[in-house]
Amino acid sequence: MKYDDEVYERIMESFDALPIMCLINGRFIAIHGGISPQLKDLKEAANLDRFQETPKDGIICDLLWSDPCEVDDQAPLMEWESNSTRGCSYVFGGKAANSFLSKNNLISIIRAHEAQLEGFKMYKWNQNVEFPSVITIFSAPNYCDVYNNKGAIIKFKNNMVNIQQFNYSPHPFILPQFMNIFNWSIPFVSEKINEMLLHIIKKDFNDEIVDGNTTTGTELLDKNLTSKLRMKVKFVTLMMKMYKTLREESELIMKLKGFCPGNRIPIGILMQGPEALKNAYERYKNAKQQDAINEKRPNKKYFNNNLFKQIFNKKKKKKKRTKNFFIKN
Repeated sequence: MKYDDEVYERIMESFDALPIMCLINGRFIAIHGGISPQLKDLKEAANLDRFQETPKDGIICDLLWSDPCEVDDQAPLMEWESNSTRGCSYVFGGKAANSFLSKNNLISIIRAHEAQLEGFKMYKWNQNVEFPSVITIFSAPNYCDVYNNKGAIIKFKNNMVNIQQFNYSPHPFILPQFMNIFNWSIPFVSEKINEMLLHIIKKDFNDEIVDGNTTTGTELLDKNLTSKLRMKVKFVTLMMKMYKTLREESELIMKLKGFCPGNRIPIGILMQGPEALKNAYERYKNAKQQDAINEKRPNKKYFNNNLFKQIFNKKKKKKKRTKNFFIKN
């Protein structure tokens, strides 16, 4: 929202160049997701071509997408299973992890990829070694502003490994969509102006009644004048209702904008009041939950069509990347 397409393109190119693995002190391996059944020796990882989009399978895919087994009674003896949660890669257990560590003379696998309530989790799958085979470290406290989890980091110093936890801090106050104070105050100013207009209209209406010669208020007013005044009062009342809703439900409106195409709320919904906003938000929220299945990686058949071959085949002439290159499952 704040920058242009060129900045977006540079960010995407930077992600394609990020490292996929790190060896720490010669005894710890740091990766994002987990290990791969195809990766037997660390030398193989050094020869990988990381300057590409993440493939649908293979070593790079596993290093970014695999997860350790969470079932405690089965994990120590488990080797590999398909990862149904991610829709790609594998779930690995103690047998696979300990075999990999032994072959490569490593102590532990340090990875992230999953939110943890305490900011970290240790998988002690090797009874012969006190140090955990796998450590999940997660540094984002209160993830997505809903998890209420702690964050944590690992410090390596003088051959010592320390885990430091920390709680989240309140967000700095930022106006919605980075608005300045003038734009933010327009609804409040408009509401006050409408109140002034309403008082003026009411005064004119009362003056006409007082100046009349007959005894009944409705008969004193000219029909055309009465109709115009009613239309003005109705219009001003609707505007007041709309700006009041805009002011009181600003946070809900911003959430609803995030769900709507083009960041625009449905036409006319402000006039219907807060209840209509809440109902619309719930409908969009339910639709997003039902669409969660599409957040997975696409099925294999989608990777085999011509469009994906054009995107992922690096031997062909490089084409301009678009934001909408991802095809939903």
